[in-house]
Amino acid sequence: MREAMWRGRFLAHAVAFLLLGIAFGTCIDDPTGPTDLSEQDSLAAVVTEPVSANPLGGSAQSMEMGGSVDVPQASVPQEVSYISYPPGSVPEADSIEIFNRANRAMVGAPLADGGVDPIPIPSSVGDTLEITLLRDGDRVASEMKIVPSESPPRVVRTRPRRRQTRVPINSNIEVIFTEPITATSATPQNIRLLEGSRIIPATLIRSWDGTRVEVVPEEFLRPSATYAISLTTGISDLSGGELQQPFSSEFTTVSEGAHLAGAMVFESKRSGQSEIWIMDDDGSNPLQLTRRVAEGGAATGPALSPDGRKVVFSAWPSGEEWEIYLINVDGTGLTNLTSHPAFDGWRPAWSPDGSKISFFSTRDDPANDEIYVMNSDGTGVIRLTENPADDANSTWSPDGSKIAFETNRGGDYDIYVMNADGSNPRPLTTHPADDEWPAWSPDGSKIAFDSWRDGDREIYV
Repeated sequence: MREAMWRGRFLAHAVAFLLLGIAFGTCIDDPTGPTDLSEQDSLAAVVTEPVSANPLGGSAQSMEMGGSVDVPQASVPQEVSYISYPPGSVPEADSIEIFNRANRAMVGAPLADGGVDPIPIPSSVGDTLEITLLRDGDRVASEMKIVPSESPPRVVRTRPRRRQTRVPINSNIEVIFTEPITATSATPQNIRLLEGSRIIPATLIRSWDGTRVEVVPEEFLRPSATYAISLTTGISDLSGGELQQPFSSEFTTVSEGAHLAGAMVFESKRSGQSEIWIMDDDGSNPLQLTRRVAEGGAATGPALSPDGRKVVFSAWPSGEEWEIYLINVDGTGLTNLTSHPAFDGWRPAWSPDGSKISFFSTRDDPANDEIYVMNSDGTGVIRLTENPADDANSTWSPDGSKIAFETNRGGDYDIYVMNADGSNPRPLTTHPADDEWPAWSPDGSKIAFDSWRDGDREIYV
């Protein structure tokens, strides 16, 4: 699945670049006026020798988002060169345009971190490429490059970047090359993840176009540890050129107890139905965790475990009852924790130490919601409340000693609190309007909730 995703994504991008080049090549005239070459010595564009436009052969097919687009082989140029800038090369620019004066092809792309990953453009040996760097549409620099007959492969960048710190321990590692490398050289002997001299077992995934290799460790990395991605000179391109010297890039993982990548979990319909997603706390790197676990229904109410390794959530497959599920933050290890014919409701909640999960269910009375607690592996289910009214949406205090919840014991919904063993339940609100969805402050001194007491739903504390 991961390899298919890579193949579809990079093929779609490559084909888009190539077809844009063909289209633009029919209508773009030679630039008028002299080309500014004053920046040439300070720029660092890497231009490779021409290689096959479709390294794996056959027609191009995009599998991204479940769709497919077939591009006939005849419509794709026979050979392309790749142009790239390492990160930090051109920090003043935000985009790049490349014009081949020989065949009049043109491609463009945005820059990130002052660089750009390999961009293919139709070309032949000896063609002149005019590279223009832009910011907000205005030229900031340009240079000319002649397409060489040979160019050894190099590393454009790695992810994590060199000397990066606080790298999440569930990270995958990626190496981006200046041009496609051969599948026979993308091997564990030539591409290794090291902790000191120890080789970390990992799976290598080569992208469709051969310009990227993802290194997927078999286990989480250790906290507060220094790792290196190490490449040998056995790495070779499609023309037989080899990496000129060994390459190494070090990074350091986060300290013990820090969040993994994807510090926020959420529900989204961006893939077509309600699924569970995870992303970094700045909104970057969204990753879909569930894939049709609730076919025709919904997955909702995710909660990240205190150690950041797992996500608990509710799912409702069409025609079945709600269940509580657990999944690892990398999308593996999906487990049904409840597997009960009754309703096991929304919004499961972790205890602060991650050992238990509270939830509400109708398993003892089909017409009555009650709050239960179970071990984090689904064993040891205990009923905490026993009342003719509905008790739901529990949340643990930061010290784990109390549980707040909502209940309609007074006719309307109010916020109650009880000890973690279910004893001593008592009301915190007694307003005639509904008060629901409690949430503790980090220090445990306050509880936020939503209420209809002013005529519409608002947040109170």
